[in-house]
Amino acid sequence: MKTADIVRNTAEIIRPPRRIQVSAAAEQNLYLNEPGGYQGLFTLDVAPYMREPMDLLASRRFEGVVFVGPARSLKTQALLDGGFAYTVTCDPGDALIVQMSQEAARDFSRTRIDRAIRYSPELASRIATGRADDNVFDKFFKSGMVLKIGWPAVSQLSSKSIRWVWLTDYDRMDDDIDGEGDAWSLALKRTQTFLSRGMCCAESSPGRVMTDPAWRRKTPHEGPPCKGIVGLYNMGDRRRWYWQCPDCKEFSEPEPGIGSFALPSMEQLKEQIRTADLARLTRECAYFACPHCGSLIGEKHKRAMNRAGLWLIEGQQIDRYRAITGEPRQSKVASFWLGGMAAAFQGWESIVGRYLQGVHAYVTTGDEEMLKTTTNLDQGAPYMPQRAESVRSMDVLIVRKEETVKFQVPPGVRFITVAVDVQAGGKPRFVVQVEGWGIHGENWLIDRYNLRDSRRVDEDGQPLPVDPAAYLEDWDLLTEVMQKAYPLDDGSGRAMLPVMVSCDSGGKAGVTERAYDYWRKLKRAGLHKRFMLIKGDGTPNAPRLKETYPDSDRKDRKAKARGEIPVWRLNTNQIKDAVDADLQRETPGPGYRHFPEWLGDWFFEEMTFEVRTSQGWKKPGKGNNEAFDLACYNRAAAIRQGLEKVDWSNPPPWARDWSNNPNVVQAAPDQVAQPRPVEPPKPKPQRTATRRVRMQVTR
Repeated sequence: MKTADIVRNTAEIIRPPRRIQVSAAAEQNLYLNEPGGYQGLFTLDVAPYMREPMDLLASRRFEGVVFVGPARSLKTQALLDGGFAYTVTCDPGDALIVQMSQEAARDFSRTRIDRAIRYSPELASRIATGRADDNVFDKFFKSGMVLKIGWPAVSQLSSKSIRWVWLTDYDRMDDDIDGEGDAWSLALKRTQTFLSRGMCCAESSPGRVMTDPAWRRKTPHEGPPCKGIVGLYNMGDRRRWYWQCPDCKEFSEPEPGIGSFALPSMEQLKEQIRTADLARLTRECAYFACPHCGSLIGEKHKRAMNRAGLWLIEGQQIDRYRAITGEPRQSKVASFWLGGMAAAFQGWESIVGRYLQGVHAYVTTGDEEMLKTTTNLDQGAPYMPQRAESVRSMDVLIVRKEETVKFQVPPGVRFITVAVDVQAGGKPRFVVQVEGWGIHGENWLIDRYNLRDSRRVDEDGQPLPVDPAAYLEDWDLLTEVMQKAYPLDDGSGRAMLPVMVSCDSGGKAGVTERAYDYWRKLKRAGLHKRFMLIKGDGTPNAPRLKETYPDSDRKDRKAKARGEIPVWRLNTNQIKDAVDADLQRETPGPGYRHFPEWLGDWFFEEMTFEVRTSQGWKKPGKGNNEAFDLACYNRAAAIRQGLEKVDWSNPPPWARDWSNNPNVVQAAPDQVAQPRPVEPPKPKPQRTATRRVRMQVTR
């Protein structure tokens, strides 16, 4: 080696960092040469939204940068290729790029890193020239810097100090790396030695499924509950991209997902999609719908809107004059989330077209894979399985509330069923839900209440709480439920009695035995034919509804059944699927569910809390689901009564109109249901600790 070369190499080692922004260094020093694609200096002209995330890679205020965005948004090229170019030319330090697999790491090294060094003179001049200094997974530079290209493994993310760590395609990595924790936490440990000079960066399009259908956004920039990159975003300061409407000049967010496009709702699409002209519908909907003025903005404005756009941190607001106000959220992680609409290389018709194709595939075949893929990669949003999505939207149900007289039977109801859920733990009670049924299963919610007080009294004559597990006499309250009539909404003074009451027979120890004793008591009184005990059956292929007798079930023998007690087994997944399908109908008719205006939001939260998984309906966390359960019990009662077998041109007496129905009676005043306040369930105490970062991040 010549003396001059030695001097130049030594100078490279002691050269101080260049005070230049990361984005500017990349635009000066990184030359791209993609076969059949772009050739020239790296530029952010088409993706100005990447400038701020890139520049914060060199910030001493943050320990990490997280970027969530769709495919083809330039995120990887900007943060990894551009960040690498800055590190080599301006501020050298050992670096690690973690790809999603060893094969992906090999490919990234050969096609991205090697090409960047080969065609960028500033990078090529700094690569070390030793025989072993440039191999697939290790690149040595004259400054002493080493770039390693690795994959998610403990051997790659432990036992070393690294100043710069990039994690790419984060959501394609395992949540737990070899039992040692997630990749982000392991990567942060590698950079801690360098204090404020260390930097960890993660980027990815979302790939995790949302797990909590009951989630509601509490702040404008909060992401939904799911693991992976969106979870990292939620831990950061939560920045979203805003652009200005060309018409009203107000700023708004082209949000992740499909919500900013001029599309019908999913429920409307499901009804139209089979016969729709997808090409025409795509053209009609590929517009940005301004949430302020309602203008439909075409894609020709996208580049100009992006050039004038800016990132806002959670807590900040902006007016039409670009004045920013509000207190920004504080975090050691700068986190960004870009929706697919703003992505540089995502055409709006392409995004909408693929979404409509995914909806069509789901509606016609039940396959959600295409819909999930376009949601993650094109829209830059996490995916909620359709079974969960359909039930989770309580807002869709709330707007369907109808003006009715409290606890009266609406026109159209032919018979009434009652469902009872036995809550024996915590604060014991019977939860009662009354539903009316019309032609072809059209449904009306008539009443919902709790029975908390027994007929037993304490020393002061005050009612004692019900205890369904201990006191048979407390079950007599259900006899009153069976005999309670609901006034007809016709001013005649007549009322309708229920034809069937279904009651849960499981739960806390003692409940099953009391339930069986109560059925025997009803039989002695001749009332047992209008009362059915039910028990859920989670077996996948179990009959939807089957009459059984406990003496054939060893598990029930402790309840002292002797074979005379009929217990109706419910395939809860099938029944809940049927109720869920009814909730999807948007117009009155067969299966449509009517909700009265006096219901509080708590009822709809209960109806939408559960989520449909591949293993069946599940509660995603702590929350109330009584309304959904009771709707299923009521449906079971209607099926047992014979709802599905009715010939509505000649119905049986119990399903006839009011003038010919034996259950329509001139009831005594004390037998008629009286209006009373609807008592919402009392909220459960909230833990002070942060709720599972299932998002944990989606939601």
